[in-house]
Parts: sequence; structure tokens; C-alpha cells
Amino acid sequence: MIPSANRPEETYVVVNHPTKTYSLEVENDRIRKMTDGLKAMEQFIFKLVNTERYKYPIYNWNYGIELNDLIGKQILFCKAEIPRRIEEALSVDDRVISVRNFEYLDTNDKNILHVTFTVETIYGDITSSRQVNI
Repeated sequence: MIPSANRPEETYVVVNHPTKTYSLEVENDRIRKMTDGLKAMEQFIFKLVNTERYKYPIYNWNYGIELNDLIGKQILFCKAEIPRRIEEALSVDDRVISVRNFEYLDTNDKNILHVTFTVETIYGDITSSRQVNI
């Protein structure tokens, strides 16, 4: 026989903490004020897609993106692989819903791919880009 207890059902409440972080001014090489919400997500995406995974011991192994190993590979392979790697890198954050609209902009350098993409987040859509050396 299974014992029964007269106790209230346990309930769990999920709390979303604010995304408050320091505001980076990349163009001025400064850190100023604090930022939150959509602006903080833009900054997170910028930092994540510009940080090579496993290269810096300060970051855990879930942070960053693996792109350095694409150097020397064929352009068609890189065009197929970059979207997957960007999606994989951004999927570690639960504020990211999806990544879509990948486009490659024409560059004069055959060793550089310039990719733009849209990240759908809980705060709204963010268009971002990255130059990848191949």
C-alpha cells in the first residue's frame, strides 16, 4: 500500500532575472553606465559571435563560437557551416528564440565572408553581422 500524506502541493515559480550589464561603447573603447533588455542582448550577441570558443580561459566552454577552423576551407562549405555554428553558439541563452535570415554580403576579398543574420529574442528582433576569415 502506498502511504498518503495530506500536504499542500508544491509549486515552483520561475523568476527571470534582469539582464542588467555594463554598457560597452565599442567605437570609443569605453565601458559606461548600465544597460538592460534589448540593448543588453545586442551586446551579448556581438560579444558571443566575436569570441572564439575555447580560446580564453576566463569563459566557460559553452561561451563563444568556433570559426577559426574554417580558415582554408572551401567557400561553399563555409557558407553552409557558418549558420549552424552561429545558431549553436546562440542557443546557450534561453532569451534567444531563433536565428534566421542569413545573408552573405559581397566582399572584394575572397578570404573573407561577411554574414548578416537576425536573432529573435524575448525582447525583440536584432540584426547582427560578422566577418569570417576563411
